[in-house]
Amino acid sequence: MIEQLGAYILAGGKSSRMGQEKGLVMYKDKPLINYALAIVVQTAGSVSIVTANPLYASLGYDLVADETPGLGPAGGVYTALKNSSAEFVLVLGCDMPNLKPELILSMFDAMNGAEVIVAAQNGVVEPLLAIYKNSIAQQWYQYLESGTRKMTDFFNHFDCRIFETSGLFIGDENLFMNINTPGDLGNS
Repeated sequence: MIEQLGAYILAGGKSSRMGQEKGLVMYKDKPLINYALAIVVQTAGSVSIVTANPLYASLGYDLVADETPGLGPAGGVYTALKNSSAEFVLVLGCDMPNLKPELILSMFDAMNGAEVIVAAQNGVVEPLLAIYKNSIAQQWYQYLESGTRKMTDFFNHFDCRIFETSGLFIGDENLFMNINTPGDLGNS
């Protein structure tokens, strides 16, 4: 566990493709968000959920509403950065049930002074699995205010490292599998 790492799970999206609250939909035997929670409680010193939905309170973690609602994942990252007292902030989506604690720990070890480290697989960046230095919060907000919304555009403004995961973990071809639609719930 990394005490100076605060984890924020983004669960405030519209869930338009799922048709219901994505993080609370049952996947296999438990709510989808529980998979992310199982990872972050093993790796981070503190855990919060970025959402305005009070139904998540039953999970027993701090809920943080978006500082700037309607700005998508980039707004959720700013909310995490602004609300965290930790030196480093892990932000991940609630819809990736195949993540591993070793991945988060390896990413953190690989930061080596970078402001941001973001995971990738076969060269494809997964923007909702990244660790940020909390010190970039104000700059992140300035880019939000100037109209930047695409996560990969934000990464271009910071000292960002790409953490390539291909071949690091056995059976990692589905490491970043996202559950976005009811049809995805049958995948494993």
